[in-house]
Amino acid sequence: MSQIMTILRAAHCRSTHHYFALDALRCINTERGGRLADLLLKHYDQYLKGAKDPDSKFRDFQNHVLHVGDGNWGGAPRACEKWLKTAINHLDSEEWEYAAYDLGVLSHYFTDPIMPLHTASSDPEGIVHRPLEWSVCQSYEEIYERWARGKVRVTFQLPDGNNWITQAVTAGAERSHAYYHRIIEIYDLERGVKRPPEGLNGESRDILAEMFGIAITGWARILERVAEQSICKMPNAGLTAATLVAAIDMPVAWILKKISSAKEKSAVAAIFNEYKTTGTVRVNLPPEVRSVRTEMAMTVNRNTPINPPVSTTPAPRPVTNTTTAAPAWAPTSIQSPAPASIATPQETQSQPDTPTPANEPATPSWLPAAASVSEPVALEPVDSFEPAATADQQPAVESVPFTSNRVADSRYTEREPSVSEQSDLVDAPSIGPKTAQRFTKIGIDTIGQFLAAQPEVLAVKLETRWINADLLSDWQAQARLVCGVASLCGYKSQLLVAVDCRSVEQLAAQDATALTSRIADYCDTKAGERILRSSSRPDAEDVAQWIADAQRGAASRAA
Repeated sequence: MSQIMTILRAAHCRSTHHYFALDALRCINTERGGRLADLLLKHYDQYLKGAKDPDSKFRDFQNHVLHVGDGNWGGAPRACEKWLKTAINHLDSEEWEYAAYDLGVLSHYFTDPIMPLHTASSDPEGIVHRPLEWSVCQSYEEIYERWARGKVRVTFQLPDGNNWITQAVTAGAERSHAYYHRIIEIYDLERGVKRPPEGLNGESRDILAEMFGIAITGWARILERVAEQSICKMPNAGLTAATLVAAIDMPVAWILKKISSAKEKSAVAAIFNEYKTTGTVRVNLPPEVRSVRTEMAMTVNRNTPINPPVSTTPAPRPVTNTTTAAPAWAPTSIQSPAPASIATPQETQSQPDTPTPANEPATPSWLPAAASVSEPVALEPVDSFEPAATADQQPAVESVPFTSNRVADSRYTEREPSVSEQSDLVDAPSIGPKTAQRFTKIGIDTIGQFLAAQPEVLAVKLETRWINADLLSDWQAQARLVCGVASLCGYKSQLLVAVDCRSVEQLAAQDATALTSRIADYCDTKAGERILRSSSRPDAEDVAQWIADAQRGAASRAA
C-alpha cells in the first residue's frame, strides 16, 4: 500500500481532508477493515471527491461544526449519522463507488470538529480562520510527522450503541475545544499571510499534531467499525488500475494544486488587508464562518434554543490525565513515560523554519482589544460526566447524498434560506468581495439595500463599464431567489435566471420536467459551463426540490 499511497498523496491530495482520508487507511488494524481500505483505494477518485465536497459542493457549513461552548450547537453529529447510514446501505448493496463517496463525505464531517476553530465562534476566530487553516494545509507533512514520530500516542476506542458515531465526534470536539482560544492567541497572522507555515509556532504545531492524531486514528477506527457492521462480502480489490490512473493524472493534479494555492493566497491577503484597513473582517469573512453565524442567528430568531435538550444517557468526556481512568471509547493522548500534557513553549524544540518565541507570547496586536482570550488550558483530570446531545437534537442543514434515488428529507425542505435581505451584499450570487467594495462606496452594504435600488440608477453610480443595468437586474433576480428559496445557492440561482426563471413566484409555477430540460440545455452551452465550473448539473430531483421550496416560500409570504 505504501507505494500506491505515495502516488495518490502526491497526485491528488490538495487539502487537509484529502490527507486525513488517505492517511487513516494506514492505521487500520483489522482484516475486514483492510479490505475496505483497499476498496477505497481502488475507488480513490470518489473517496477523495467525497472528502472535499462538503466544502466545495454542499457548502453546508453548519454541519462542519460542533460548538462545545454553545450547548453542542452544530450539525456535525447528525451529518455523521446520516452519511454513516448511507455508506453502510451502499456497501450492503455492493455499490462500491457510491460507498466510497459516502465514506469520503463522512470523513469530512467527522474530522472537521476535531479542529479547534470548528468548536466555537468569536470575532478573533473570524479573522484567523482562513489564514490559519491555510497554514495548517501548507504545513501538513511536518505536523503529520510530528505526530507520527513524536511522544504523543493516541488511542481511540469507539463506544457501543446506536449513536456511537455521535458520541465519537462529540468527544473529539470536546478535546479539541480545550485549545480553541490558545491556538488563536498564538497564531502569527502577519507571518502566516506572507509565508503560511511561519504562522504556526512550535506550540501550535504540537496542539495540531495531537488533533491530527485524534482525527486520523479516530477515522481509522470508524472505517473498521463500518466494515464490521456491513453485511456485504468485502471483495479483494485490485489496485493496479487505480495506481495507473493516479500516475497518468499526476501532471493535471499538480497544476490544479498550484492554481488552488494561488487563489487561497489571494483570499487570505484580502482578509489581512481588510483587517489592517478597517479593524474588522466583514466583506472578506470566509464563507464557512459567515454561514455558521447566519445559521446561529436564524436559530435564535426562530426562538429555537441554541442549547438543545440533552439525552438521558450520559456520554463520558475524554479524560486527559493517565492518573484517572478514561472511558474505554474516549480518545486519549498518552505521553510516555510522563502523564499526558501539551508541551509548553520551553519544552518544545523549535523547528528550523518555524521560530518559536523563547517566552510566552503576548496577546497579538491584531486581536480586537475587547476580545477575551483564555489563558493556556491546563489539562486537568475530568472526574465528572456531562450528558451529550444526541444526533436528533443537532441543528443541521442537510447535504445531498451521492445517489440517483435520493429522497428529500423533511428537515431539509423546511429549513429557511441561508441568506436574507439583512445579509451582507457579498453573500449574494455573482457579487464577490471586490464588486461588493464598489457597492460599499455608493452606500450599498446589504442585499436588501441592493434589491431596493433601481438597476439603471446603480449602473450610473457605479461608473463601471461592464456592470450595466441588464446585468444588475439579473443579479437582483438571483439574489431574490436565494433569499426566498432554501435549497438554492449561488450557481443554481444563476442557472435559473439564465433560463428566464427570475422570481420565487415564477419558480413555484414551473413544471419540474420542463425546467430540468431547459437547464440541461443551457448547461451544454459555453455560458452554462462557466456557471457550473466544477459543480454538478442539477437533476430532476434537485429541480423538484427547488420548486417545492419556492411554493412554500410563496405560500408563507401570502399568508
